[in-house]
Amino acid sequence: MNNLDLSPYVSSPQRERPMYDLFAVANHSGTMNSGHYYAYTWNHASRNWYYFNDQEIKLIKNLQKIISPEAYILFYTKTSIENFLRQTLRIPTYWPHVVAAALEQIGNGNDKKSKMKRKILRDHLQSLKSSF
Repeated sequence: MNNLDLSPYVSSPQRERPMYDLFAVANHSGTMNSGHYYAYTWNHASRNWYYFNDQEIKLIKNLQKIISPEAYILFYTKTSIENFLRQTLRIPTYWPHVVAAALEQIGNGNDKKSKMKRKILRDHLQSLKSSF
């Protein structure tokens, strides 16, 4: 479910190796004319898999349940997602243009004030990242 390597299928060299991790599976049970949908999803914050079926939500401990012939759509994310801050609506500080603007405003100076501002920004981003 992790480290799906798509290197053999890319048309040109990539900056990072195209590795992906599964984070959700949409399932369909029934026939092509009728049936029912349910899903398994990975919660990044809790580091757990969950089962969603109408009003029912369960923590999944046996990951073999996720592997099923009823799997309909698989959702993957780039493996390196752990290494960068994800853009969210609830934390605008993560928005790439906000981070870029803050870094541009601070500049590359080696003076004590610039170094201190960069450290404050790094610490602030790290505290936001660890709050997930």
